Amino acid sequence: MIVAVMQKYRRELQCKGLDNLAIGFSIYNCDHLRERMGRRFFETEHVFASTKAFINRREATLRFRGPPGGYLIVPSTFDAGEEAEFLLRVFANGPIQWR
Repeated sequence: MIVAVMQKYRRELQCKGLDNLAIGFSIYNCDHLRERMGRRFFETEHVFASTKAFINRREATLRFRGPPGGYLIVPSTFDAGEEAEFLLRVFANGPIQWR
């Protein structure tokens, strides 16, 4: 599976002199969960896969293999408090169910 997270509207902000933010993302296996994930989930669950580093580019991409099941993809910026909007793209060999 290939997961790509792209910063939205960064080209427009670059025209205003703002750079891309350092971004990355983490993937959690959440097949066993059926409710909203709160702070406790992130304190107790281990990251299944993640980008190796936060990069100062418009897009961060990761290729990984995992068993069929539910996954939670969490994009983030390197610095706490920075806000960004993201576009998520997922490529897989088989069908994907979204929730």
